[in-house]
Amino acid sequence: MKVYLAGESYEEIFEKVDYKFNKLDSFFYAKKHLIREQTIPRYDRFLLDSGAFTFMMAKTKKKVDIDKFTDEYIEYINNNKIDLFFEMDVDSIFGYEKVKQLRRKIESKTGKQSIPVFHMKRGLDDWNGMIKDYDYVSLGIAGKDVAWGDTETFYKFVMDARNQNCKVHGLGITGMKTLKKVPFYSVDSSSWLAGNRYKTLVWFNGKEIKTLDTKKKGRIKNQLQLGHHNFGEWVKFSKSMENKIII
Repeated sequence: MKVYLAGESYEEIFEKVDYKFNKLDSFFYAKKHLIREQTIPRYDRFLLDSGAFTFMMAKTKKKVDIDKFTDEYIEYINNNKIDLFFEMDVDSIFGYEKVKQLRRKIESKTGKQSIPVFHMKRGLDDWNGMIKDYDYVSLGIAGKDVAWGDTETFYKFVMDARNQNCKVHGLGITGMKTLKKVPFYSVDSSSWLAGNRYKTLVWFNGKEIKTLDTKKKGRIKNQLQLGHHNFGEWVKFSKSMENKIII
């Protein structure tokens, strides 16, 4: 299982591990930082998201020229020779028909398949068609370990895809209980940043990520030091999952 670490740029932290980890980046943020373009080849693996979720959260539909944004996304993909990238996941703002139109445009101009993002409201027929037509798809889940179902539901979806020789990425899924039971090909998480928000320490115990009892262990007051530590523990976890096969 491939574990991608997501989050805004913290170059001073990433440099500590010489970028040798799997990174999920957002085009919405990355296009503002040239340094990200320079470091893309240094990551073990690189996965690009459009950053459209930012639009949805900010409710900026009227301010976004989605066609222009998509053209810029395509240009960034081509200029940086990016192989793994998600479709323009904007169902809730522009509707699924627009998503499919933009998907065709992206794939036509890059010459590569995007990674479509399935949402339950699209219906099971759409899922079944998607896993037949694509080699790599994603479940549109973020924020919570279980957003529309439970571990058993995720397991069924992933196994259906496996039967079609299709890989599944779990968006924002790094709940330890789920990862022990569901054979995702890859997942991503920005959970390593939670320690910075809540001033808590995490550690990798050889099997999973744990949060320290801060009442007993205390806290690291320096935020950069805290970020270095927590990020390092998540990198250890990511590498431990690299060749782990869940059946």
